[in-house]
Amino acid sequence: MRRSSARLGEKREVELIDLGGASSLAQFRRKARAWVEAHADNLTLVRLRKGKPITSSDLGEFQVLLVDAGITNGEQFEQLTKMPDLPVFIRSLVGLDRKEAMNAFNDALADCTLSANQIAFVELIVEQLTASGRLNPELLYEPPFTDKNPNGISDLFPDNQVEKIVETIQAFEPHLAAG
Repeated sequence: MRRSSARLGEKREVELIDLGGASSLAQFRRKARAWVEAHADNLTLVRLRKGKPITSSDLGEFQVLLVDAGITNGEQFEQLTKMPDLPVFIRSLVGLDRKEAMNAFNDALADCTLSANQIAFVELIVEQLTASGRLNPELLYEPPFTDKNPNGISDLFPDNQVEKIVETIQAFEPHLAAG
C-alpha cells in the first residue's frame, strides 16, 4: 500500500467575514414573528394585518411593542426604519388576515358568478397572499397558478375580471401612508 504524503502550506491568518448583519436580522425576524403570533389580538398588529397602509403612528406603536418585549432596542429599530422595503418587512412579520383578503376579493368580484374552478383559483390567490403578506401579480402566470391552468389566470377569467383581481392584489401591497 502506497501512502501519499500531503504537505501543508504556510501557516497564515484568515479573516472571517462577519455574518452578524444577516444572522442578526434573521434572529430578529424569528423573535419578532414568535412575539407577533403570541400577541395576535394587539390592536396595532390587527390593523397592520388588515392590509392598511402603515402610518408613522403604527411604526411608533410597533417600535414600542418590540422594545417593551425585549426584541429590539430603539437604535436597532431606527436602523430597520431605514430599510427601503420596511413595509414589506413588517407585513412579513405580522402577516395578512385571510378574512380581510377574502372580503376584498368578494367585493371586487361581487357582480360575477364564479365557477368552482374560478373560486378555487381565487382561494389559491388568497392562500399565497396571506402566506407571505403580498403577491406579485406576475406570479399568476406561474406555478402553482399554472398547475391546473397552463396560462394561469387568463385561462379562467375574462380580461375585466383579471383587472379587478390584479387591482385587489395590488391594494394589499405593503406601503407607508403618505404624509
